[in-house]
Amino acid sequence: MKVTPSLLGLSLEVVALALLFALMLFEKATQTIFYISVAAIIVYLIAVYHFRLENPKKKHQDLKA
Repeated sequence: MKVTPSLLGLSLEVVALALLFALMLFEKATQTIFYISVAAIIVYLIAVYHFRLENPKKKHQDLKA
């Protein structure tokens, strides 16, 4: 199973949403929720950018398969 940017992004979004939901259930401070969501977005962007730098020609091959 290959790790593609879309798969990686989807898994990161699921993890981020689960963390946000858990924090809202435990009624933590909204500042903590904000920091975790920002960190998840930054990690997602870095991962996608890094993947595209490694495989610049394979951007759209996953859609054709």
